[in-house]
Amino acid sequence: MTEAPSGVRDPARKELLVIGSQTSDVRRVVAALRRRWMVILAAVLVGAVLGLGYITAARPATYTTVVWLPPVGVKNLVGISEDAQPNIKQLVSDLSSASTYQLLGTAVEGAKVALAPDANELSIKVSASSDSPERAKAAASAFAAETGRLYFERRQAMVDAAKETVSMGLETAEPKDRPMLLMQKRALELVAAQKAPVTQDPTPAPTSATVFTAAVTLALLFAAAAAGAVGILSFSDRVLRFSDDVETMVGSEAVIAHALSAEDVPAVRGLLEDLAARGASIANVTPLAAPPVAPDTASTTGRPRRVLLARLDHDTKHQLDLSYRTSAVDHDVLVVCFSKPAWKAFQAPRSA
Repeated sequence: MTEAPSGVRDPARKELLVIGSQTSDVRRVVAALRRRWMVILAAVLVGAVLGLGYITAARPATYTTVVWLPPVGVKNLVGISEDAQPNIKQLVSDLSSASTYQLLGTAVEGAKVALAPDANELSIKVSASSDSPERAKAAASAFAAETGRLYFERRQAMVDAAKETVSMGLETAEPKDRPMLLMQKRALELVAAQKAPVTQDPTPAPTSATVFTAAVTLALLFAAAAAGAVGILSFSDRVLRFSDDVETMVGSEAVIAHALSAEDVPAVRGLLEDLAARGASIANVTPLAAPPVAPDTASTTGRPRRVLLARLDHDTKHQLDLSYRTSAVDHDVLVVCFSKPAWKAFQAPRSA
């Protein structure tokens, strides 16, 4: 690679003066995310911890229990089938009404109760939530007891109606039918003697899924916020990240070469050796130090030539601006920018 005099703006040599095409915004953001991945990881961890803390502190306590709803269970009864039972949907509707809350009073105060029959309508799950675990447990117990009481009350009404039907049948039955009716009456009396089962003590509802969901959701929100902040800040990054950052700082005419990979180093090294042979001083952007400068006979301005070596991902924009402005007072300034791999390849022979 050869260099063009800094004072000559030859269109044919323009490609030697321009470092490269403008870096896309997407590339800048992606590069920033790769550099700052630990910031995003930290945001994920903070979000997960806060999510766990929030769900533990703010989520209402929930207690559940199950009330079993056994059918009548007597075969061949007059006016009643073996699996007969009160209307479960109507039972749930009545239990969910305001009158039930009023009846139970302080036992369910400050609690929210939900009733859910199973698919076969053989049980009802009672769930009670409250800011206080004690209130949630008390409300679940009170509703479970009321559910069992109301169900067996209605079940008993069905059995009593069947008993009355059997008793009326006995009054007019033929002698041959009386034994069967007497058996039915005895069976109904046994059913009527059954009491509502004691409900189980409510237990805390599983919270693992809720806690996991809250932690993951907040972790993702924090990660998105951190990624957004990193992406936005990438446009005001103080470090030289891309070759066109250098061009923006010093202008295209001041940029003569770039080395973005180790393959570019031989050509750039030859260029620098040629410039040094003609008296140019070569210095890193920081510190700004260079050997004595001899006049460059190839320069149309007659001014001495200085080459600044800018290291991408290392030197800052402020450092480049300061070095360039300081040098440009008395010199024609050219800039060569290096990526990290190219800079290592460029320095390797010197340290060998």
